[in-house]
Amino acid sequence: MPYFVFKVFPNKTCEQIGEFEQFKEARALARDTRANLTLQDNCTVKVMHAKNSSEAETLILTPRERPILMEHEK
Repeated sequence: MPYFVFKVFPNKTCEQIGEFEQFKEARALARDTRANLTLQDNCTVKVMHAKNSSEAETLILTPRERPILMEHEK
């Protein structure tokens, strides 16, 4: 399965900016893109491993549940 790199915007839209067979290459593009973002870009950059671009976009836009924080015993 390939790795997809997306720009994710606050209005819950995505723009695919890359597709790679190796995670290392996808990570490099994501890091380079993040390093060159400005405030005007107003997006985040994410990498997703999926069967196809459509599935990757769906996974990125699906809200994840917050992890349960363990209460510390006193």
